[in-house]
Amino acid sequence: MAIVRSDHKRLLDEMYAHNEDPWDYAHSDYEQGKYAATLAALPEARYSSGLEIGCSEGVFTTLLADRVDRLVGVDISAIAIERARGRCAQQPHVEFREFDLVSEPIAERFDLIVCSEVLYYVPPFERLGVARRLVNALNPDGTLLLVHSMKRHTRHWEDIYGEGGGERLHRIFTHALGLPALARHASPGEYEILAVSSAPPTFGPRRRMIETIRCQVLNVYPGLRRVAVNRLRRYPRLYGVAARAHRSLAGPHLDGED
Repeated sequence: MAIVRSDHKRLLDEMYAHNEDPWDYAHSDYEQGKYAATLAALPEARYSSGLEIGCSEGVFTTLLADRVDRLVGVDISAIAIERARGRCAQQPHVEFREFDLVSEPIAERFDLIVCSEVLYYVPPFERLGVARRLVNALNPDGTLLLVHSMKRHTRHWEDIYGEGGGERLHRIFTHALGLPALARHASPGEYEILAVSSAPPTFGPRRRMIETIRCQVLNVYPGLRRVAVNRLRRYPRLYGVAARAHRSLAGPHLDGED
């Protein structure tokens, strides 16, 4: 799962403490199909070094490890990391670390970075900076593999992680940063897989500047909503007004809603 700050870390640790594999990664047909498609999207047959961001309990890590000589899995939850270590105990070339993508630097460089179902949880105003740090952690001609749901938003005011589906998140890399796309796979209405290269940008600085502004504008409402949700929780009446306003603005025809 995701790599964010203390509130989300607490929520994740509580979830892991109550349930092993709370998202049913090990048995879900949807997850198994997504894992197979993710591995198929890797442009190279094998990588010398790899980083999996948001490794959770290591279910996908065990599969990815067959394609990487040295693999590091990171997650914000200490409970998940301990379970991942146990799951991958027979794969000595895999190591795990507790890590916060938003607040901690990536100290090494890798040939492959996999970032699956993570970037929604990064505060919207910080996504561009996090994207740049991910790319800077790649070796020359390295691969960044992104996997995110195509659902863009939610009617539920309190779900502050619902804004910004795969298309919007991935556009940061292909447009604002101008990175060459190596592979793209979409499961209609479900998820998109995008592999980009750390090779030089495919278009010039003027267009990248325009696309950067566009990405920032698209994140204004999700960013303000997240701030408002966190600050208004202590004031139930104002919180209720804001929630009703969000439902009205969001409208009845949202992804994943009837």
